[in-house]
Amino acid sequence: MYGQTEATARMSYVPFERLFEKVGSIGIPIPDGNIELIDSDAGLITQAGVAGQLRYSGPNVMLGYAESDVDLATGDIQAGILLTGDLASRDEEGYYYLRGRLNRFIKVFGNRIGLDEVELQLREKGFDVAVTGRDDLLVVATRDKQSALEELTRGVPKWYRLHHSAVRVVAVDAFPLSPAGKILYADILNEVVP
Repeated sequence: MYGQTEATARMSYVPFERLFEKVGSIGIPIPDGNIELIDSDAGLITQAGVAGQLRYSGPNVMLGYAESDVDLATGDIQAGILLTGDLASRDEEGYYYLRGRLNRFIKVFGNRIGLDEVELQLREKGFDVAVTGRDDLLVVATRDKQSALEELTRGVPKWYRLHHSAVRVVAVDAFPLSPAGKILYADILNEVVP
């Protein structure tokens, strides 16, 4: 299943009889919920396999954020719609798959690079990595042995067609984690690029 606090925790699920067929999927919308994918211009994406921001709508979406008691009188400013900030794609059967976060992109030499996508691809190649960066630098932190570090140092610029000056591969003993166990990418970047 998949959810966010702003939509009372649950927005999608995988029916139990499809679990083995849809490994990695966040599933289909919950009853009375709706999931759509939108592009950067808020246009609806209807094709399977095309990534976009996941937009959820349903009666379980919060009314809005309140920073003071005055905000409590504003009413339903969300209108039942939540822009999740998550990138996802949909298969031909309408099952959704997360692809990363909207704000996990950098531009290096004019090329837009999805940090979550690079991290996933490198992990699929067998590397233990966390990928972060800024608009002029792609940073790959690895807990792998020296041989993997050397392979990443040679391979990443070639695989992603980047000049070696725009890539930094660093060895770390451990990835910094939040109390919830999520990688703290900003901490890695701050350690690598003071």
